[in-house]
Amino acid sequence: MGTWQGKANREWGTTATWIKGDGQYAVLHPCGGELTVTLCTTPIEAKAAKAFRCGGRCAVSRHTVTDLGNTFLEAAQAVVLTQPEQSKAALRAI
Repeated sequence: MGTWQGKANREWGTTATWIKGDGQYAVLHPCGGELTVTLCTTPIEAKAAKAFRCGGRCAVSRHTVTDLGNTFLEAAQAVVLTQPEQSKAALRAI
């Protein structure tokens, strides 16, 4: 299935200035005319990264969280072996 970093690179590698981390939850920071991506292993880490200022021209309100597991599994119409409702509920809490 590949790594989360690999999936993020396929999704945003040509547009992101950098992609850091290796977790299922991607925090997108489209601030200051560039996109940066932070990968987090838990929804709690993603929530903290979403609230963090990413630079001098940061607009925290533009930060978003994407669950790479759900995004790529749904796109491939794969059978989900984990409990997706838990991760969806956690993202709604963010």
